[in-house]
Amino acid sequence: MMRASPVGSDFPRLFGRYRLQTLLAKGGRSLVYLAQDTALNRSVAVKVFPGAVAPSRMPEFFREARAAARLKHPNIITVHDLGEMNGQVFLAMDHLVGETLARMVAKGAPSGVIARLDLIDQLCDGLAAAHDASVLHLGLRPSKVMVGVNNQMTLLGCGLVRALERASAAPIKYSAAPAYLAPEQIAGGAADHRTDVFAAAVVAYEVLTGMRAYSDAPSAMSERMTETAVPSVAAKWPEIAPAADALMQRALARDPAGRFQSVPELRAAFRAIRDDVARRSGAAAAGEAGVRSEFPESAGGVSPFADTEKTRRPVFDFGDEAVTTLRAEAAPTEEMRQSRSISPPAPTEPPADALRTSAQFPRILSVRFCGDVGDVALPFGRTLAGRAMDVGLPLMSRVASRHHAAIVVTLSHVTVEDLGSENGTTVNDARIGSVCQIEDGDLVAFADLEYRVEIIRSDPDDAG
Repeated sequence: MMRASPVGSDFPRLFGRYRLQTLLAKGGRSLVYLAQDTALNRSVAVKVFPGAVAPSRMPEFFREARAAARLKHPNIITVHDLGEMNGQVFLAMDHLVGETLARMVAKGAPSGVIARLDLIDQLCDGLAAAHDASVLHLGLRPSKVMVGVNNQMTLLGCGLVRALERASAAPIKYSAAPAYLAPEQIAGGAADHRTDVFAAAVVAYEVLTGMRAYSDAPSAMSERMTETAVPSVAAKWPEIAPAADALMQRALARDPAGRFQSVPELRAAFRAIRDDVARRSGAAAAGEAGVRSEFPESAGGVSPFADTEKTRRPVFDFGDEAVTTLRAEAAPTEEMRQSRSISPPAPTEPPADALRTSAQFPRILSVRFCGDVGDVALPFGRTLAGRAMDVGLPLMSRVASRHHAAIVVTLSHVTVEDLGSENGTTVNDARIGSVCQIEDGDLVAFADLEYRVEIIRSDPDDAG
């Protein structure tokens, strides 16, 4: 995004119902202006394509552009108007406040691997929604992505490359960003949804490593026709290197048939990496040693985090006599995560030796977060809170982050940790900067959503 500058002499300040104010960006075939919609009295971005569309092909352009304009998704820019003025076609869109993904990555942000994987997840969400509507991007690159408040990502330009291809007054040349072109685009072959898969993986690599996967040099474009491998991510994130490197090798295959065959497939692969990182960091936050001390293995106890292949979750039966049980269950499937509602397994009889430890401390029986939008019972282990689809505590607020905070529940304590959210997490009105232990009756706020914590513990005098 270039620095805003006054409107030049090429266009009048009043462009139909839009009063052009400043030039925001200049591309190879378009100009983007900040403008005032005089009919609705709101700020918009007006994108004009001077001389890019042949007058005889305007109907073809509008047909393709209307399909893109119908896209409605949180990760795709909203188009409000489409038309022609003085022989120039234009789009009126949301005026986004933020910075391009290119600028964000150049600054080294965001800092954590989970936050970077969240950005990639949003990128895939928007691209998948476009493909569902049979709209291709074909020009995806970091400068075509805006990042706003709470790292909310918005795709720009969906469908416009294809619209210009079919209605251009001159042949389209992919010269603006050759580093993000798939081999079939370089060769002048047919492009399809797998072309976007390739570009999404190139952008994802840059988000993860801070480095471009490929060079803009003509020689590099020629090499990409035979070799598309990229350096390992191990230098930046060794903990995800094996899985991420294998993902990149497949997503960047020279032959489209060898790639992930859809954006949802690519997204699922990235989510598996993110979930693995979250699970391992959650186990570390809970404290392997601390959990084992509550369930001494010498006494036949069971650690909820002892099995790395499965997620062990304490399950409770809240009858007249509250009984704590432990049961190993398979990790939730992707389909279950999408549903947001993972039912706890049926309670089973607890190990006798595990129950004998109840006399040592008042065990936690249940944890609930009680808010204006309802009460949420939290399972043992790590629960993510945020706006994303895969969290256990959904935050229905536009100012909450996708993965805002993490709550860890063990048999002895409950902690909350802010995950670098934009608007913060507070405990009893004090903003926290690291892991914070919480108690019954505490008030925990995620951005503008406040919850009262309810923790029920066993009575040691009744144990045994």
